[in-house]
Amino acid sequence: MKFAYLLSGILLSASLAQAEVSALACDKVQAQQALTLAYPAESQLVQPVDVQFQLDNGNLIAQFSVRSESINAKPVLGPKEYPYQGDVVELFISVAGNAEPLPYFEFELSPYNNTFEVRVDSLKKAFVEGIKTGFQHEVVRHEGGWTARMIIPLAAIGWNGDASMIRGNAYAILGKSPNRSFWSLSLPKQAKPNFHKPEFFKPLLDCR
Repeated sequence: MKFAYLLSGILLSASLAQAEVSALACDKVQAQQALTLAYPAESQLVQPVDVQFQLDNGNLIAQFSVRSESINAKPVLGPKEYPYQGDVVELFISVAGNAEPLPYFEFELSPYNNTFEVRVDSLKKAFVEGIKTGFQHEVVRHEGGWTARMIIPLAAIGWNGDASMIRGNAYAILGKSPNRSFWSLSLPKQAKPNFHKPEFFKPLLDCR
């Protein structure tokens, strides 16, 4: 029995050490990246959204910067109203390490600091709403746009400490219908806007 505990401890230590090496091989602070237009084919806006990622003490920090002369969003949302129905920034993130990155988590933040969280276990099933990961958020509105900051506690979504496992995509929706524009960090052009395309997730940290 003692041998079994010893072996278990050795294996756990080796696993954590491997994760630590992986984390050390990743840049903890990423350069700002511009979101590109996914839908429609053209927009009057030119690179209106940037995002920057940072890994800090087990948290993934996503800092969005939005340049916009107007805001299309409600300060207070009612029942069955969601941030994505107006201007919004979104982060989809998976730490599963699977070829098909399921489950993944969706975090939304409006210009008025309204939030929405879901877990996606399958694209063929209803998404799981009402989850509470403890993610922190902050929005600052200013002349010419707004900034949004998300702090995701990675342990709450199942992270094992390996920074190379952190994959996902960042998005934004801006403007009023019928002139809404849909922006993404790593989506191709789309004939119909759909952010739930985990096959286009990419590593959110540069790891070598």
